[in-house]
Amino acid sequence: MSESVAPPAPFGPSWDTFVDEWCLGVPPVTPPDTCARAFQALLEYWPERAQALISAPTRGLGVVVGAIDIGLILADTAHLVGVEPVLSRLRAGEGSSFSELTVAATLSRLGFSPELGVGAGVKVPDLAFTVGVTSVYAEVIAPDRAEIIKAVTDKINEIASSILAVSSRASVEVFLDCEPDTVDMATLSKTIGDSPFAEHPQEIPSIARFLKRLFSSPPVVSPSIASGTSGTVLGAARSIVNGANGVLVSVRVAVFDGRAKRLLAGELHHFSKTSPNVLVINTGNVPGGVKDWLLSLTRCFQPAQNTRISAIVLYQTGVLVNPIHVHRVWHVLINPHAANPLPERLLEALTTLPGEWPIQQGAA
Repeated sequence: MSESVAPPAPFGPSWDTFVDEWCLGVPPVTPPDTCARAFQALLEYWPERAQALISAPTRGLGVVVGAIDIGLILADTAHLVGVEPVLSRLRAGEGSSFSELTVAATLSRLGFSPELGVGAGVKVPDLAFTVGVTSVYAEVIAPDRAEIIKAVTDKINEIASSILAVSSRASVEVFLDCEPDTVDMATLSKTIGDSPFAEHPQEIPSIARFLKRLFSSPPVVSPSIASGTSGTVLGAARSIVNGANGVLVSVRVAVFDGRAKRLLAGELHHFSKTSPNVLVINTGNVPGGVKDWLLSLTRCFQPAQNTRISAIVLYQTGVLVNPIHVHRVWHVLINPHAANPLPERLLEALTTLPGEWPIQQGAA
């Protein structure tokens, strides 16, 4: 069987040659005919990626399984209505377009027929598909870790410097309870600068909690204000030390609580008010992956807020070993206050997606 199924010519004249030269003697778990389909799609729909793969000197299953995954996603979406502009953006280097194709391929494998870039009135969400007689719309986003971390870190560094400039002989710890870029730094700095030393945190409602103590040398950054979140917390510290005199300021913030609210607010304009809507988030490029988003996004579901979103679906991609292959985990957050709930058939299909990383063979 394997001898009769050869990959496309650039990947070897036979399956055995492909395994020897590309997989370094260890065949992938994907069947030969499926591999051939994947590499053919890669050559046809993303030739730049295929050529880069062929030209690179690196070989092995770590390279091959990623290419197979990409190829199968391309193969499963190439026939969809509206895919051509997305493929053009993919070939032009737009990373988020692959997230759209990944979701479209997943929906296709679940038995639906998504269309890409189809208008919903004056709005144009990424995906549209029909469940029975109900039209469902989906928007797919892929937040970037570098952008998130840089934006937050730059701002809390700026806040720490502002507090440092108005403080004297103090060790100040601040935990922000809002998004850093919404802080009025002049007011926050003056409030903290004018406050007396205390052994317990003081609160500026909805803005921050801070602890201001007399400076002691050597300065030590030791967080003592509870974050109130199980997710990622970023921090920055600034100090001026002159012997026993000095100032130390540290500022921390939970990355995702406020950011989740802003993210949802920024996506609402894509969605219809009269149909079910799904926001899909590729969490692979953010710190903490799926875990950091779960509680933050769930808290955004309120009776009078974000009711246009019927559900949020988060996914993360990873390459696992023993045997090595590409795997995705999915989490579905249903909005109990949604104006237009998801069809039951769609909910049942989404629950069949893997929600946990599989236990690897040979693991202790």
